[in-house]
Amino acid sequence: MAKRSAKPERPLPEAPRRSALAWGTVPMRLFLGVTFVYAGLQKIADPGFLAPGSPTYIGTQLQAFAPHSPIGFLIDAFALPLPLLTGASVIVGELLIGALVLLGIQTRLAAAAGAVLNFMLFLTASWTVQPYFLGSDGIYTVAWITLAMVGDQDLLRAGPFILRQLGLAEKPGAAPAFDPQRRLLLVQLGGGAVGLVWLLSILPRARLSGVARVTPRERTPRACSSARNTSLRVPVHFTGRPSFFAANSAAQYSG
Repeated sequence: MAKRSAKPERPLPEAPRRSALAWGTVPMRLFLGVTFVYAGLQKIADPGFLAPGSPTYIGTQLQAFAPHSPIGFLIDAFALPLPLLTGASVIVGELLIGALVLLGIQTRLAAAAGAVLNFMLFLTASWTVQPYFLGSDGIYTVAWITLAMVGDQDLLRAGPFILRQLGLAEKPGAAPAFDPQRRLLLVQLGGGAVGLVWLLSILPRARLSGVARVTPRERTPRACSSARNTSLRVPVHFTGRPSFFAANSAAQYSG
């Protein structure tokens, strides 16, 4: 009795295959958009974020980041003199970027802005987190870069409908032709940016002299009874993670 030959599986057509792969980017896009909107709303709901003297005040957080950040000089020069403007800019940026990504409006541009914002947080709020994979901002930066490279793939986009209702829809015409050189440049820039983030992530962090670092093993009864050192638990709303700061007599902080 002759064996029946198995039928070779027919490969999927190219168009459906591309469509199936495109849907694989949707979870990342939705997660990033929702996370940024939530982060912005969380700061608005915190009455102390823009209130001087509050433990969660943005100025207090910036003062804690500046001593150990590689861009501490920029914090001192631009952010600390205008802490309220800095905090409000972060809130508006997170809400705007998250909303644009969720609605599918200028997704690549919004994702690039999200990568820049998270990269700044990586250099400040997460800089002392080691090993690097324990900090979220570097990972978020890479995710935003990836979204900027692939775009929204024309999926789940409310942007075109909203623009039509506002009378801002683009005039119908031929779709822009695929430009392989432009796509190659985009991939090269994205790959270089990811490589830069990874290189900065593995660089050793120099220990700051004169700054106390408190660990659970150092919490002895003698240390707790000292009047020269106090501790303050400050929720860092940039990243959503609590950070423990120890203030010494010189009012210096370490994260």
